[in-house]
Amino acid sequence: MTDTNSTTQQPQTPPQATQSSGGARGRSAWLRPLALVGLLLGGVALGAGGYAATAPTDGVAWRENIRLAFVQRAVSRALDDVGASAAQEAKIHDIVAAKFAELGPNPEERAAMRKQALDLLAAPTIDRAAVEKMRIDAVAKFDAKSKAVVAGLLDIADELTPAQRAKLAAEIERSWRNATRWRAGGATGATGAMVR
Repeated sequence: MTDTNSTTQQPQTPPQATQSSGGARGRSAWLRPLALVGLLLGGVALGAGGYAATAPTDGVAWRENIRLAFVQRAVSRALDDVGASAAQEAKIHDIVAAKFAELGPNPEERAAMRKQALDLLAAPTIDRAAVEKMRIDAVAKFDAKSKAVVAGLLDIADELTPAQRAKLAAEIERSWRNATRWRAGGATGATGAMVR
């Protein structure tokens, strides 16, 4: 007899499944819809930011090009998630670029508003009627820009099919939940990405 049968073999544990470092979805799966939400909110913020009284006016075109590139990239990712065709993507990118140009800040207008605000503040007596008129004008400009943002969003929605819009809404909702959990210190997976 040989000793080969007398050796006890240790049970082998099955190899642990490793999580991929992202794969096709990973961390960007929740960033894409979050970026679209950022686009929607950013459009409104762009309108309001264009009228910020203390914002500097130098380098505006450069910053706007960077913002447009960021938004276009976020839109591309969102459109990829919903399976948009190349024709849909082209039309939507044209809409985004046109709205960006329409809503972009006007440095001369911003500088004039800033000067007016500082002049009103530095006056020996505060002209409440002039301050109120300035506020009403700023609100009217913001309202016009917010209407343009909504019109752009509706134009984009018209380019998507009902199924694509439903999928996009679901992605935005999932992204919102994940972002809320993240801000609250919610659970993350081994890769640091939010757990769905």
